[in-house]
Amino acid sequence: MSSVFFNAGKHHFPDIARRIIGYAQSSECQENFIIGRIKDLDGVTDIYVGDLSPQQLEGEVSEFIQNKNITSLENYRNFLETEGDIKRFGYYYQYTMSDTSIFTLRLIEDEKYIHMHPARYSPHTFRIRGNTLKTIIITTFIAIRDKESFTNLSVVNNARQKLGLPPLDEIPSKIGTMLHKLQDYV
Repeated sequence: MSSVFFNAGKHHFPDIARRIIGYAQSSECQENFIIGRIKDLDGVTDIYVGDLSPQQLEGEVSEFIQNKNITSLENYRNFLETEGDIKRFGYYYQYTMSDTSIFTLRLIEDEKYIHMHPARYSPHTFRIRGNTLKTIIITTFIAIRDKESFTNLSVVNNARQKLGLPPLDEIPSKIGTMLHKLQDYV
């Protein structure tokens, strides 16, 4: 079993799109479930948009860890303390993937103790605020479920209302760009 954890549902754009589309196309309304899952998305999130699948990303990190002969949580902790850098939340290591994207490797006290996520300002990633991401996710869900336009302001504001966010007078470019990208997956 791998000791690597990658939350693709939060950090991998194609996986996020696949999940939203699946929920929206299911026969059961999953709206409250999705809102419950994303309600704590605060701050900023880095999202990978490259061509590597979540399995490929985890596989590259697993191979790197094996090559470093890291076989336990204690080995990993020692590796981070000796070869990593330190930030306010502890040690981390920046690993460059085969597609030049950079992923941050951190320690979590769990069975899957190697926590990986896209690095800040890495190639093939974008950074997005929590409320913007939540708006995009729920807007996409509603648009697919109700067969509406992804970039209809009333659909966007309906999503924001469900999230307890204020309405918008117009769709900001960041939201519009992301909604167009998600529409490409449908």
